[in-house]
Amino acid sequence: MNSDLGSINLRDLSVAFANAIFAAVIAVLYGVVIQNGFDLFSADWIAIGKLVANAVFVVFISSAGAAFGIDKNGKVLGRI
Repeated sequence: MNSDLGSINLRDLSVAFANAIFAAVIAVLYGVVIQNGFDLFSADWIAIGKLVANAVFVVFISSAGAAFGIDKNGKVLGRI
């Protein structure tokens, strides 16, 4: 992450978005496999959609929050 401590730039948001997309793919695969095996036609897509929405939200917020607390040198809160 290349932004200053306490700020978020476009690169930080794009990394957070990429992490969220990756989490969405994993959540869809998990939702399909855990419910009825590998049967795509009998899967509960509403429940899988809720799972994906929750996963994307959590991953995006946590990635953006991590970027907010890390400075240009990679130090957490500018100290560690």
